Amino acid sequence: MIASTLLTPASFNALPQLAREISLLRERILANVVMMGEIPAPTFGEQNRITFLQDRFIEGGLHDVMVDDVGNGLARLPGSVGAKSILVFAHVDTPFPCTVDHTVHVTPEAISGPGVGDNVLGLATVASLPFILERLGITLKHDFILMGDVRSLGRGNIAGMRTFLENNKRLLHGGICVEGVQLGRLSYASPGMLRAEVRCSTGGGDELWPTGLQPGAIGPLMTFIDGLMALPELEQPGVSLILGSVSGGTAYNTTAAEARLAFEVRGRDEGSVATIEQSISALLDACCGEQGDQCSCSIAMDVLARRSSGGIDESHPIVSSAKAAMESLDIAPCITPTTGSASALIDAGIPCVVLGLTEGRAIHELHERIMIDPIFTGIAQLLSVMLAMDNDYGQSRD
Repeated sequence: MIASTLLTPASFNALPQLAREISLLRERILANVVMMGEIPAPTFGEQNRITFLQDRFIEGGLHDVMVDDVGNGLARLPGSVGAKSILVFAHVDTPFPCTVDHTVHVTPEAISGPGVGDNVLGLATVASLPFILERLGITLKHDFILMGDVRSLGRGNIAGMRTFLENNKRLLHGGICVEGVQLGRLSYASPGMLRAEVRCSTGGGDELWPTGLQPGAIGPLMTFIDGLMALPELEQPGVSLILGSVSGGTAYNTTAAEARLAFEVRGRDEGSVATIEQSISALLDACCGEQGDQCSCSIAMDVLARRSSGGIDESHPIVSSAKAAMESLDIAPCITPTTGSASALIDAGIPCVVLGLTEGRAIHELHERIMIDPIFTGIAQLLSVMLAMDNDYGQSRD
């Protein structure tokens, strides 16, 4: 058994031993992953998975177990002193509808199934924390708020976390966002961001034997995509364009009546993103006109989410603690910005990091797959950061 006094920022050499101790709890941790993963939780439909989370919180002896007005699952792990509150959370929803087969498959090396990496593993780990801490004999001084936040993805626009922060009465000392993948991920800043859908619709093809080019809705959308990728503003340093998905049409011999593009623009600041958004609006106005008389179409953009830029400095103790833990565990850090739930804490001025737990592949595919052995190293990393925060990063208490 590892005493919690060993797990201070001054003694990260205890972490490999901690990872081995956590691996002995493998059966219970993986059981939570499987059971949680087989409960569908599409955005706006997370209630059943939240119920399972609540049951685990109650079983773990947590206090103040509740579901708030927007559907977040919350509980308090009371500390011996309880002078401050620290939030540890994972988003509940996945991009898979209830109609998808959510059977989870386990082999000695890996777990596969819809959403197991993003973010069933993260949520199952949060649910397992009371059990893990008890078995390791670790007692915390501060209160830890454990949470599964809903409506995180897509049109959910991190509404669960935003609602929680708007109504929260506790002063949060900091936050840790737990993501299933990838091990080594370290996020502590949010970029400016625009997430949108462009939809193009036409009357479709009604002629029995059409002649000439019949672009339908796909033609104008292709014109828009070409123009989007050619925008000179995308050449600015720190700006990126992500073409997430394209869909449209039903058959080879039928003109597409509708087509859709989902995309995201990121920039170091809101100003660069706002400039690009203006250029995109002008591009939309031009797209249908370029099709001439070949089709009559409508094309419009629906903005799903925006993010403000911000974050903490890399010298912040929570970042330093995470990097020290990774170094001790031979994890290669991958510094990447976040546009997920953690960005709501960043907007609120609350120090927060995002940590990944294991290696995975085919993320957001039906056969999403995560490796089992690295999970225990990932959890050791998470506990190390929690304990560093609980110890006020080794500083004297107020």
